[in-house]
Amino acid sequence: MNFLRSLGVELPSRVLERVRNLPYQITIRCRLQPAFPGSDAEECTMGVLAEAPDGHQQKWDGYTWQDITPKARRHVPAESETIIMYDSAALQEVRLLLEPLGLRPSHYAQGLVIRVTKKFGELFSAFLKSVPSHIKVELEGELANFEHQTLRSVTAEQKRQILQLGRDFPRLWGAPTTAASDRKRMLRLLIRDITVVKGPEPKRLRIQIRWQGGAIETLETRTPPNRAEELRYPDAFVDKIRALADRHDDEEIVALLNCDRLKSSTGKPFTVSIIRWIRYKHRIPSPSLPAGALSVSQVRERYGVSLWVVHYWIERRIVTAAQRKPNAPYAITIDDDEDRRLRKWVANSGHLHPSSPRQTA
Repeated sequence: MNFLRSLGVELPSRVLERVRNLPYQITIRCRLQPAFPGSDAEECTMGVLAEAPDGHQQKWDGYTWQDITPKARRHVPAESETIIMYDSAALQEVRLLLEPLGLRPSHYAQGLVIRVTKKFGELFSAFLKSVPSHIKVELEGELANFEHQTLRSVTAEQKRQILQLGRDFPRLWGAPTTAASDRKRMLRLLIRDITVVKGPEPKRLRIQIRWQGGAIETLETRTPPNRAEELRYPDAFVDKIRALADRHDDEEIVALLNCDRLKSSTGKPFTVSIIRWIRYKHRIPSPSLPAGALSVSQVRERYGVSLWVVHYWIERRIVTAAQRKPNAPYAITIDDDEDRRLRKWVANSGHLHPSSPRQTA
């Protein structure tokens, strides 16, 4: 299922009705321990666990996610049951969130570790402030006191200055005196990097912004349409052309559309060639003939004669033919008496040589 979604394949509605999406709850557990037995140096050990509501579990090993779901909780549903899908959007944030810490696998314990140095306090404090609200962080022992002290380190005056700076930023960004090069420098001061990943749906992207402070923000957007999609007419417009073509020819359709000040997909007025292409592309027939009327091709096929013979009959008024307008297709009406007369004429002619004239229904 995930593979089909990554390819942009739309699932049938009967399958979508059975799909149940389960989110992951990510928990990061942190504690201090000696670098190795008997050592005075300390390391901060971190374990990252993602668990879904049905008990499905994954563990981050610093490089990828490993499935550690207990066998007792693993269940393969029958064909008639619900299809379980796991939303991995939150999992993609972990790599960017932990990257500034420079974690490495522990040689003496399970999990990932970072050596406690003089810079650990500043680094770990920035990490705690960057953790989004949907990710849980559990601190054990001295680290719990560290979090409490870190949260109190910002004074009320500092907080006021930070908020005022944020309020002034849009004005500075939009000021006419701010050059493009200055805006680029401002972005570099605010944003560390940006990662773009493909979303679960076609034409959707997830943009993960990692700010300099360590916080990660995820935005979703749609990719711009390609040239073919830009020029493609919507179904509602094609239906409009189909309805107009039932009563009007191409020139009349062009006149009606341009009278309504409608524009083509390229932004230009409609032309006969554009309407012909739309009709060809979507197999829209020409205006239908009146009830009981025949076209020139239908008369040719019925009596097994050439198109020149049919036009000869029309010019000599041997058959009754009408046109909606000059150069429009002929609508030919033939009653029973005319039908018998034409068949007799074709059968007795020495130069028409009918192929196999069809009988009337």
